[in-house]
Amino acid sequence: MIRVSDKNNILMELFDHYDHMVRVPIGSADIDVLATYDTMVDASDRPTVVVCTEPNAEQAHRLFRPLLERRPNSLWAVNHEKAGCEWQVPRAIFFASHLCLTFRANPNPAQWLPTSKPYLASALLGGWGLQRLHLYHAIKREGLLDRCLVNWRRRNISNVAPEHAKWYEDYQSPVIVDLDDPRFQAAAYEQGGINTMRPITFEKPDSTFISQIIPWQIYDQSWLNIVAETCYDSFLPSEKIGKPLLAGQPWVAFACTGFLARMRDLGFQTFAPWIDESYDLIEDLRDRAQAVVDSVRAFDSRSDGEKLHVIQQIQPRLDHNRALMLDQRYWYDPLVQAMEDLVR
Repeated sequence: MIRVSDKNNILMELFDHYDHMVRVPIGSADIDVLATYDTMVDASDRPTVVVCTEPNAEQAHRLFRPLLERRPNSLWAVNHEKAGCEWQVPRAIFFASHLCLTFRANPNPAQWLPTSKPYLASALLGGWGLQRLHLYHAIKREGLLDRCLVNWRRRNISNVAPEHAKWYEDYQSPVIVDLDDPRFQAAAYEQGGINTMRPITFEKPDSTFISQIIPWQIYDQSWLNIVAETCYDSFLPSEKIGKPLLAGQPWVAFACTGFLARMRDLGFQTFAPWIDESYDLIEDLRDRAQAVVDSVRAFDSRSDGEKLHVIQQIQPRLDHNRALMLDQRYWYDPLVQAMEDLVR
Protein backbone atom coordinates (compact mmCIF):
# COMPACT_ATOMS: atom_id res chain seq x y z
CA MET A 1 0.00 0.00 0.00
CA ILE A 2 1.19 3.50 -0.75
CA ARG A 3 -0.30 5.71 1.92
CA VAL A 4 -0.31 9.47 1.38
CA SER A 5 -1.86 10.48 4.69
CA ASP A 6 -1.25 9.39 8.24
CA LYS A 7 -5.00 9.81 8.80
CA ASN A 8 -5.44 6.59 6.83
CA ASN A 9 -3.80 4.46 9.52
CA ILE A 10 -7.23 2.85 9.92
CA LEU A 11 -6.50 1.10 6.63
CA MET A 12 -3.35 -0.51 7.95
CA GLU A 13 -5.39 -3.11 9.82
CA LEU A 14 -7.37 -3.89 6.69
CA PHE A 15 -4.26 -4.30 4.56
CA ASP A 16 -2.61 -6.51 7.15
CA HIS A 17 -4.88 -9.23 5.78
CA TYR A 18 -3.43 -8.69 2.29
CA ASP A 19 0.27 -9.37 2.72
CA HIS A 20 0.46 -10.22 -0.96
CA MET A 21 0.12 -6.51 -1.74
CA VAL A 22 2.90 -3.95 -1.80
CA ARG A 23 2.76 -1.40 1.01
CA VAL A 24 4.90 1.74 0.82
CA PRO A 25 3.82 4.20 3.53
CA ILE A 26 4.80 7.86 3.22
CA GLY A 27 3.64 11.02 4.96
CA SER A 28 1.41 13.69 3.45
CA ALA A 29 4.13 16.32 3.95
CA ASP A 30 6.71 14.20 2.08
CA ILE A 31 5.06 13.21 -1.18
CA ASP A 32 8.35 13.69 -3.01
CA VAL A 33 9.99 10.89 -1.00
CA LEU A 34 7.93 8.47 -3.06
CA ALA A 35 10.82 8.48 -5.51
CA THR A 36 13.05 6.88 -2.87
CA TYR A 37 10.77 3.82 -2.88
CA ASP A 38 11.21 3.16 -6.59
CA THR A 39 13.48 0.18 -6.00
CA MET A 40 11.10 -1.35 -3.49
CA VAL A 41 8.16 -0.94 -5.83
CA ASP A 42 9.99 -2.35 -8.83
CA ALA A 43 11.31 -5.30 -6.84
CA SER A 44 7.90 -6.91 -6.50
CA ASP A 45 5.31 -8.08 -8.97
CA ARG A 46 2.57 -7.98 -6.31
CA PRO A 47 -0.45 -5.68 -6.81
CA THR A 48 -0.26 -2.17 -5.43
CA VAL A 49 -2.97 -0.30 -3.54
CA VAL A 50 -2.55 3.46 -3.62
CA VAL A 51 -4.46 5.42 -0.97
CA CYS A 52 -4.38 8.95 -2.31
CA THR A 53 -5.45 12.11 -0.51
CA GLU A 54 -3.69 14.76 -2.59
CA PRO A 55 -5.63 15.07 -5.87
CA ASN A 56 -4.75 18.74 -6.24
CA ALA A 57 -1.00 18.24 -5.88
CA GLU A 58 0.76 18.38 -9.24
CA GLN A 59 3.83 16.96 -7.56
CA ALA A 60 1.85 13.86 -6.61
CA HIS A 61 0.62 13.52 -10.19
CA ARG A 62 4.14 13.69 -11.56
CA LEU A 63 5.35 11.02 -9.17
CA PHE A 64 2.39 8.67 -9.41
CA ARG A 65 2.23 8.75 -13.20
CA PRO A 66 5.49 6.84 -13.71
CA LEU A 67 4.52 4.51 -10.87
CA LEU A 68 1.33 3.64 -12.72
CA GLU A 69 3.32 2.96 -15.87
CA ARG A 70 5.55 0.50 -14.01
CA ARG A 71 2.76 -0.96 -11.87
CA PRO A 72 -0.41 -1.02 -14.00
CA ASN A 73 -1.96 -3.62 -11.68
CA SER A 74 -2.88 -0.94 -9.12
CA LEU A 75 -6.01 0.06 -7.25
CA TRP A 76 -6.37 3.73 -6.30
CA ALA A 77 -8.48 4.46 -3.19
CA VAL A 78 -9.24 8.19 -3.14
CA ASN A 79 -10.85 10.17 -0.32
CA HIS A 80 -10.40 13.63 -1.83
CA GLU A 81 -11.62 14.74 -5.26
CA LYS A 82 -10.91 17.93 -7.15
CA ALA A 83 -12.83 18.89 -10.26
CA GLY A 84 -10.62 19.11 -13.31
CA CYS A 85 -7.85 17.13 -11.63
CA GLU A 86 -9.00 13.55 -11.99
CA TRP A 87 -6.70 10.60 -11.52
CA GLN A 88 -6.28 8.95 -14.91
CA VAL A 89 -6.07 5.40 -13.60
CA PRO A 90 -7.78 2.18 -14.73
CA ARG A 91 -8.96 1.21 -11.24
CA ALA A 92 -10.13 3.86 -8.78
CA ILE A 93 -12.60 3.80 -5.91
CA PHE A 94 -13.73 6.54 -3.54
CA PHE A 95 -13.14 5.63 0.08
CA ALA A 96 -14.47 8.11 2.69
CA SER A 97 -11.81 7.33 5.27
CA HIS A 98 -12.51 10.42 7.39
CA LEU A 99 -16.11 9.32 7.94
CA CYS A 100 -14.89 5.91 9.09
CA LEU A 101 -12.44 7.56 11.48
CA THR A 102 -15.24 9.71 12.91
CA PHE A 103 -17.15 6.55 13.79
CA ARG A 104 -13.99 5.06 15.24
CA ALA A 105 -13.53 8.09 17.54
CA ASN A 106 -17.17 7.85 18.70
CA PRO A 107 -17.84 4.10 18.88
CA ASN A 108 -20.99 4.33 21.01
CA PRO A 109 -22.66 7.48 19.71
CA ALA A 110 -25.67 9.00 21.37
CA GLN A 111 -28.37 10.60 19.22
CA TRP A 112 -29.36 14.24 18.91
CA LEU A 113 -32.83 14.76 20.35
CA PRO A 114 -35.51 16.72 18.44
CA THR A 115 -36.54 19.07 21.26
CA SER A 116 -36.64 22.86 21.61
CA LYS A 117 -33.13 24.28 21.74
CA PRO A 118 -31.77 27.47 23.37
CA TYR A 119 -29.36 28.18 20.48
CA LEU A 120 -29.99 28.43 16.77
CA ALA A 121 -26.85 26.62 15.61
CA SER A 122 -23.42 25.41 16.54
CA ALA A 123 -20.65 26.89 14.40
CA LEU A 124 -17.40 25.32 15.57
CA LEU A 125 -15.13 26.94 13.02
CA GLY A 126 -11.90 25.89 14.71
CA GLY A 127 -8.66 27.53 13.64
CA TRP A 128 -8.28 30.68 11.62
CA GLY A 129 -8.28 30.35 7.86
CA LEU A 130 -9.10 32.68 4.98
CA GLN A 131 -12.07 30.61 3.78
CA ARG A 132 -13.71 30.33 7.20
CA LEU A 133 -13.13 34.04 7.69
CA HIS A 134 -15.98 34.65 5.22
CA LEU A 135 -18.30 32.42 7.22
CA TYR A 136 -17.40 33.97 10.57
CA HIS A 137 -18.00 37.50 9.29
CA ALA A 138 -21.30 36.48 7.69
CA ILE A 139 -22.47 35.12 11.06
CA LYS A 140 -21.28 38.27 12.80
CA ARG A 141 -22.71 40.62 10.16
CA GLU A 142 -26.16 39.04 10.51
CA GLY A 143 -26.09 39.51 14.30
CA LEU A 144 -26.07 35.77 15.01
CA LEU A 145 -23.06 35.46 17.32
CA ASP A 146 -25.33 35.52 20.37
CA ARG A 147 -27.77 33.07 18.76
CA CYS A 148 -25.09 30.52 17.88
CA LEU A 149 -22.41 28.55 19.69
CA VAL A 150 -19.29 29.77 17.91
CA ASN A 151 -15.63 28.84 18.29
CA TRP A 152 -13.11 30.72 16.12
CA ARG A 153 -9.51 30.80 17.37
CA ARG A 154 -6.02 31.54 16.13
CA ARG A 155 -3.96 28.47 15.36
CA ASN A 156 -0.90 27.81 17.46
CA ILE A 157 1.01 28.13 14.18
CA SER A 158 -0.85 30.80 12.26
CA ASN A 159 -0.87 30.91 8.47
CA VAL A 160 -2.52 34.34 8.36
CA ALA A 161 -0.74 36.81 6.09
CA PRO A 162 0.12 40.08 7.89
CA GLU A 163 -2.03 42.12 5.51
CA HIS A 164 -5.07 40.02 6.43
CA ALA A 165 -4.50 40.00 10.19
CA LYS A 166 -6.79 42.99 10.83
CA TRP A 167 -9.80 40.92 9.75
CA TYR A 168 -9.20 38.19 12.31
CA GLU A 169 -10.25 38.03 15.93
CA ASP A 170 -10.51 35.31 18.53
CA TYR A 171 -14.09 34.54 19.47
CA GLN A 172 -15.65 31.84 21.58
CA SER A 173 -19.19 31.78 22.95
CA PRO A 174 -18.77 31.92 26.74
CA VAL A 175 -20.92 28.85 27.45
CA ILE A 176 -18.71 26.61 25.29
CA VAL A 177 -16.30 26.33 28.21
CA ASP A 178 -18.97 24.47 30.17
CA LEU A 179 -20.40 22.49 27.26
CA ASP A 180 -17.39 21.23 25.33
CA ASP A 181 -15.93 17.75 25.71
CA PRO A 182 -13.32 17.82 28.51
CA ARG A 183 -10.87 15.82 26.40
CA PHE A 184 -11.00 18.54 23.76
CA GLN A 185 -10.71 21.32 26.31
CA ALA A 186 -7.68 19.69 27.90
CA ALA A 187 -5.76 19.11 24.67
CA ALA A 188 -6.79 21.68 22.06
CA TYR A 189 -5.62 24.97 23.52
CA GLU A 190 -2.05 26.09 23.99
CA GLN A 191 -0.35 29.49 24.08
CA GLY A 192 -3.61 31.20 23.20
CA GLY A 193 -4.10 29.14 20.04
CA ILE A 194 -5.95 26.02 18.96
CA ASN A 195 -4.61 22.72 17.68
CA THR A 196 -7.25 20.09 16.95
CA MET A 197 -4.88 17.53 15.43
CA ARG A 198 -3.86 15.98 18.73
CA PRO A 199 -4.44 12.26 19.36
CA ILE A 200 -7.32 11.16 21.53
CA THR A 201 -6.33 9.09 24.57
CA PHE A 202 -7.75 6.05 22.84
CA GLU A 203 -6.81 2.52 21.92
CA LYS A 204 -5.66 3.75 18.50
CA PRO A 205 -4.07 7.13 19.26
CA ASP A 206 -2.28 7.25 15.92
CA SER A 207 -5.48 7.41 13.88
CA THR A 208 -8.05 9.30 15.96
CA PHE A 209 -7.80 12.97 16.84
CA ILE A 210 -9.59 15.33 19.18
CA SER A 211 -11.13 17.07 16.16
CA GLN A 212 -13.18 13.89 15.63
CA ILE A 213 -14.79 13.91 19.08
CA ILE A 214 -18.51 14.76 18.93
CA PRO A 215 -19.21 17.61 21.40
CA TRP A 216 -22.53 16.17 22.49
CA GLN A 217 -23.60 18.92 24.88
CA ILE A 218 -22.95 21.63 22.30
CA TYR A 219 -24.93 19.76 19.67
CA ASP A 220 -27.77 19.09 22.10
CA GLN A 221 -28.13 22.83 22.77
CA SER A 222 -28.53 23.83 19.11
CA TRP A 223 -31.08 23.30 16.34
CA LEU A 224 -28.61 23.16 13.45
CA ASN A 225 -24.97 22.46 12.81
CA ILE A 226 -23.11 24.93 10.58
CA VAL A 227 -20.37 22.75 9.14
CA ALA A 228 -17.20 24.57 8.05
CA GLU A 229 -15.48 21.92 5.97
CA THR A 230 -11.75 21.54 5.49
CA CYS A 231 -11.68 22.10 1.72
CA TYR A 232 -13.51 24.71 -0.35
CA ASP A 233 -12.25 23.94 -3.85
CA SER A 234 -12.40 20.14 -3.69
CA PHE A 235 -14.61 17.43 -2.24
CA LEU A 236 -13.30 16.01 1.03
CA PRO A 237 -15.96 14.81 3.48
CA SER A 238 -14.10 15.08 6.78
CA GLU A 239 -14.98 14.57 10.43
CA LYS A 240 -16.59 18.03 10.32
CA ILE A 241 -19.54 16.68 8.36
CA GLY A 242 -19.15 13.20 9.81
CA LYS A 243 -19.96 14.32 13.37
CA PRO A 244 -23.46 15.75 12.74
CA LEU A 245 -24.21 12.86 10.39
CA LEU A 246 -23.34 10.38 13.12
CA ALA A 247 -25.15 12.40 15.78
CA GLY A 248 -28.31 12.66 13.67
CA GLN A 249 -28.40 16.47 13.80
CA PRO A 250 -29.63 18.71 10.94
CA TRP A 251 -26.82 20.62 9.22
CA VAL A 252 -25.86 23.08 6.54
CA ALA A 253 -22.40 22.89 4.96
CA PHE A 254 -19.93 25.58 3.96
CA ALA A 255 -17.74 23.52 1.65
CA CYS A 256 -16.97 23.25 -2.06
CA THR A 257 -19.57 24.03 -4.68
CA GLY A 258 -21.65 20.90 -5.29
CA PHE A 259 -20.76 19.38 -1.91
CA LEU A 260 -24.37 18.41 -1.15
CA ALA A 261 -24.83 16.80 -4.54
CA ARG A 262 -21.69 14.75 -4.05
CA MET A 263 -22.84 13.71 -0.55
CA ARG A 264 -26.07 12.48 -2.09
CA ASP A 265 -23.99 10.47 -4.56
CA LEU A 266 -22.43 8.73 -1.55
CA GLY A 267 -25.89 7.77 -0.31
CA PHE A 268 -26.64 10.53 2.21
CA GLN A 269 -29.85 12.56 2.17
CA THR A 270 -30.04 16.34 2.50
CA PHE A 271 -32.88 18.56 3.66
CA ALA A 272 -34.40 20.59 0.82
CA PRO A 273 -37.08 21.88 0.60
CA TRP A 274 -37.37 22.25 4.39
CA ILE A 275 -33.92 23.85 4.60
CA ASP A 276 -32.75 26.12 1.77
CA GLU A 277 -29.80 24.42 0.05
CA SER A 278 -29.40 26.78 -2.90
CA TYR A 279 -26.02 27.80 -1.46
CA ASP A 280 -24.60 24.55 -2.81
CA LEU A 281 -24.69 25.92 -6.36
CA ILE A 282 -22.88 29.22 -5.68
CA GLU A 283 -19.34 29.48 -7.07
CA ASP A 284 -18.09 32.60 -5.27
CA LEU A 285 -16.77 31.71 -1.82
CA ARG A 286 -17.90 34.89 -0.06
CA ASP A 287 -21.37 34.69 -1.61
CA ARG A 288 -21.62 31.01 -0.69
CA ALA A 289 -20.77 31.78 2.94
CA GLN A 290 -23.47 34.47 3.03
CA ALA A 291 -26.00 32.11 1.46
CA VAL A 292 -25.26 29.45 4.10
CA VAL A 293 -25.97 31.99 6.85
CA ASP A 294 -29.08 33.20 5.00
CA SER A 295 -30.35 29.62 5.02
CA VAL A 296 -29.81 29.45 8.78
CA ARG A 297 -31.63 32.78 9.26
CA ALA A 298 -34.55 31.51 7.18
CA PHE A 299 -34.79 28.47 9.44
CA ASP A 300 -34.72 30.77 12.47
CA SER A 301 -37.66 32.81 11.15
CA ARG A 302 -39.90 29.94 12.24
CA SER A 303 -41.35 29.58 15.72
CA ASP A 304 -40.10 26.73 17.92
CA GLY A 305 -43.24 24.78 17.07
CA GLU A 306 -42.61 25.26 13.35
CA LYS A 307 -38.97 24.27 13.77
CA LEU A 308 -40.04 21.07 15.50
CA HIS A 309 -42.43 20.38 12.62
CA VAL A 310 -39.54 20.76 10.16
CA ILE A 311 -37.44 18.36 12.24
CA GLN A 312 -40.34 15.89 12.22
CA GLN A 313 -40.44 16.10 8.41
CA ILE A 314 -36.71 15.49 7.99
CA GLN A 315 -36.32 12.95 10.82
CA PRO A 316 -36.35 9.97 8.40
CA ARG A 317 -33.42 11.58 6.56
CA LEU A 318 -31.53 12.17 9.80
CA ASP A 319 -32.08 8.54 10.77
CA HIS A 320 -30.98 7.38 7.33
CA ASN A 321 -27.75 9.38 7.49
CA ARG A 322 -26.95 8.17 10.98
CA ALA A 323 -27.58 4.55 9.97
CA LEU A 324 -25.24 4.98 7.00
CA MET A 325 -22.50 6.27 9.29
CA LEU A 326 -23.02 3.35 11.68
CA ASP A 327 -22.89 0.78 8.87
CA GLN A 328 -19.14 0.49 8.45
CA ARG A 329 -19.51 -2.38 5.99
CA TYR A 330 -21.23 0.06 3.64
CA TRP A 331 -17.92 1.91 3.38
CA TYR A 332 -15.45 -0.96 3.58
CA ASP A 333 -17.10 -3.66 1.49
CA PRO A 334 -16.64 -1.90 -1.90
CA LEU A 335 -12.95 -1.37 -1.12
CA VAL A 336 -12.48 -4.94 0.04
CA GLN A 337 -14.28 -6.24 -3.07
CA ALA A 338 -12.08 -4.09 -5.31
CA MET A 339 -8.99 -5.46 -3.56
CA GLU A 340 -10.20 -9.02 -4.00
CA ASP A 341 -10.85 -8.36 -7.69
CA LEU A 342 -7.33 -6.95 -8.03
CA VAL A 343 -5.59 -10.11 -6.85
CA ARG A 344 -7.72 -12.68 -8.64
